[in-house]
Amino acid sequence: MNWTACFLTAVFGAYLPMLISWRENTLLKRSDLPELRLTFFHHWGVCVADALLLPLINGVIWDHLQWLAWPTLPVAIALAATLTWLCHRSWWPNPHAPVYGLHFPGHHGSGGNQHRWWRDLSIAGWLHIFFMGAQLLLFGIYVRSAVPAYAVWTTAALMAVFPFAAVFQPSWAVHRRIDGGAWLAAYGIWGFTALVTADKLGFLS
Repeated sequence: MNWTACFLTAVFGAYLPMLISWRENTLLKRSDLPELRLTFFHHWGVCVADALLLPLINGVIWDHLQWLAWPTLPVAIALAATLTWLCHRSWWPNPHAPVYGLHFPGHHGSGGNQHRWWRDLSIAGWLHIFFMGAQLLLFGIYVRSAVPAYAVWTTAALMAVFPFAAVFQPSWAVHRRIDGGAWLAAYGIWGFTALVTADKLGFLS
């Protein structure tokens, strides 16, 4: 276990956003803004997944990562950045039934214009975009790295739990149900994790 990687992941994934969220008044639900449902402590993707699950994963895999060589690394960075950008765009609050949170506390910058969704990102939201871009890059490197079996099993177990905190709970907070998009995302995470795990353990050889 690389405790430095674990600690830094928790700091940039959860504890620094928690401090920023406190400054931005999105740490807890507010009676004056009932639409603010995905506050820091009501968004398990941040206060559970980013604070606990991802730090443990990074701590387990960090020492075994085989860093990508040029020019593969810039391509991987671009793909990770594009994917996290598209994901956050899909989380932008619907102006007709807005549910705000620490990442999108309102439509103050976009004026409800979907094409300007990124203007509504809070500082915590921008930090989360960079954090998730880096995390996706690490996952991409993990896929290409030779990792011992104990790290593979640990990563698989933590990723099996991940959708409950990072996908299902936010969906429930927004829709009061687990919608089809959440199920699709969860099945995608589980399926990809199972495929990578099977490959790394030699089951696909």
